[in-house]
Amino acid sequence: MTEQGIKQRQERNYNRRRGVRRLPVLNPGQQVWIKDLKRRGAVLRQADSPRSYWIQCETGTVRRNRRHLVKDSAGMALENHPASLDMPSRLPDRAPGMKQPGTTQPTPTAPSPYVTAHGRRTVRPPGPPARFRD
Repeated sequence: MTEQGIKQRQERNYNRRRGVRRLPVLNPGQQVWIKDLKRRGAVLRQADSPRSYWIQCETGTVRRNRRHLVKDSAGMALENHPASLDMPSRLPDRAPGMKQPGTTQPTPTAPSPYVTAHGRRTVRPPGPPARFRD
């Protein structure tokens, strides 16, 4: 095997292990979703670094790598069809078979001296032992 073949195999294995994939190029003016900011923005231009873009969002201009940007075609579709935004108002108030609220009163239970934290772990409230209480 030649040195060039070994180098290509190492590159292919490196990229496969790290989930590297080619992403399409974004054009200026295209709407994108910025993953880490959880906001929308518009592509201004490509940055000097490879795979980086300058994005204009409501908080200002940010530079992001292409992997942090998602094409926002869904957001643009919602802007074009505002009737789809009121979809939840058409849903029924409750599912069939659900009881009316307030028909049954919950029975009060005696408070436990122990508090259940996450999972099965129980935590005793702080305070003096029972033998020292009056």
